[in-house]
Amino acid sequence: MKNIIIAIIMAALSSFIMVYLTIVTPLGPWIGPVLALCVVSLYKCGSSHCALPVASGSIAGIIATAYGFSFPTFFFLDQTHFKIFMHNPYTAFFLMGAAILSLGFFGLVWAWVCANYFLHSAEYNFPIGQVIHTLLTTQEWVVKRMYLLMGACVAISYHVTHYVLGIFGVLRFSACLPLLMSLGFVAGAAIAIPLVVGMVLQCLVIPVMHSSMFSYVSRHDFIFGFASGLVLSTFVAGLAEKFWTLKGSPFIFFKRTAMVQCVTYKDLLWIVGALVGVISFFSYVGYPWYLQCYLIGSIVVATYSVVAIAGKVGMALLGRFATFVMAPALFFFKRDPFLIMLIALSVEIVSGVAVDALFSYKVGQLSGIKRNKIFYYQLLGLCVAAVAITGAVWFLIQRAELGSELLFAQRAQARALLIKAVAFDVQAVLCGVVVGYCLKRFKMHSLFVLSGVLMPLSLSIPLVMGSIIAFNEHQKKKYEMFACGIYAMSTVYIFLSLL
Repeated sequence: MKNIIIAIIMAALSSFIMVYLTIVTPLGPWIGPVLALCVVSLYKCGSSHCALPVASGSIAGIIATAYGFSFPTFFFLDQTHFKIFMHNPYTAFFLMGAAILSLGFFGLVWAWVCANYFLHSAEYNFPIGQVIHTLLTTQEWVVKRMYLLMGACVAISYHVTHYVLGIFGVLRFSACLPLLMSLGFVAGAAIAIPLVVGMVLQCLVIPVMHSSMFSYVSRHDFIFGFASGLVLSTFVAGLAEKFWTLKGSPFIFFKRTAMVQCVTYKDLLWIVGALVGVISFFSYVGYPWYLQCYLIGSIVVATYSVVAIAGKVGMALLGRFATFVMAPALFFFKRDPFLIMLIALSVEIVSGVAVDALFSYKVGQLSGIKRNKIFYYQLLGLCVAAVAITGAVWFLIQRAELGSELLFAQRAQARALLIKAVAFDVQAVLCGVVVGYCLKRFKMHSLFVLSGVLMPLSLSIPLVMGSIIAFNEHQKKKYEMFACGIYAMSTVYIFLSLL
């Protein structure tokens, strides 16, 4: 009962905090490590108990992040209809809560079905899950706890120096530098080469291709098309490889695909229930059947891409892949502001929940917690989020105007501008497909390279620096706790500075 009460409190707090932070600022830091520190300080027990409230709160936090980034887009696309929508709180509460429950449950089921594939693959180490596990189990080893405290002290020293230099206007580094370097260290050396290749594409190859062959479209639209091609090549190549290996039998292909192995009849019931929930919600809001088919298929593919990158790098590129799914729909379907916003929101909720669920499953794998127990606590967090997030969004919007200094919603404004001006170039997509094929020939995962293409250099370079330090496997194991301390304290500092 104590765990359930703490889980409800954590989920409610995560919902309120992350909704506010993501509307007020363009940042969406992962709240899991902060919750881990709070839970450990609440009661002294083993990780088998501490990890469960963290799983509940973290799920609520990622859904709140998706809402804070996407929902205000509706306002910037059509303020009149947005005000009509929010004027009736019962309708607004019902639709927002139904979206969280149906889409969040779909994401949980996706993660549940694919957990065996991702957790037992050496390619994905889910660094955030490792950080949370480390934070929850430090009390068992005095030496490791000392390394954790040393890392926290280093992070505090850096941020205090950063703040003091900022007061005097002295040249300073980014406040996120220690957080990103420690995350790169925990993720390991394997992410360095793909990220560097992505950075080279971003800084050298893409500008040359754009100026010489695609000057008739904007740089942003070309990058969007190129990145879409990389995603498409990864998906098609993966399907073709599986299909060719299994000699072209569609039935055997589906049956033996690694992601659906070990699927039980109970899992099939979960899948059917999740599909029924999503289809019912999409039908209620007015999506035609062909758009529903497009959305569900695209969400599944986008979720795989987001999970693959987050499982390797530790960062979930929710907004980028939401744009990949949303942009084609703008050309082929009716441009209703609410339905357009809901496309992006659907992708971000499903993919974000799937990533967060797998991070929690990684904690459970390292701690010896049964996966179904974590799943039920995640369901609890989902239900709490459906109430807390809708209440928080409605409360904030009633107290201040979206777009004002108090609720600036920078991400939503940028997405609204993109929707109004998006251009989809097929030739740019083909270029991305060709580059993706070349990367495949060099045994390099296109999605990991894509993270280097999409992320700004201010994020990529610290991640690469941290991963290079981790090239020595012995040093990585020795100082991993030190890096976790830096990451946790840097996350706490960012939260406090945003509040």
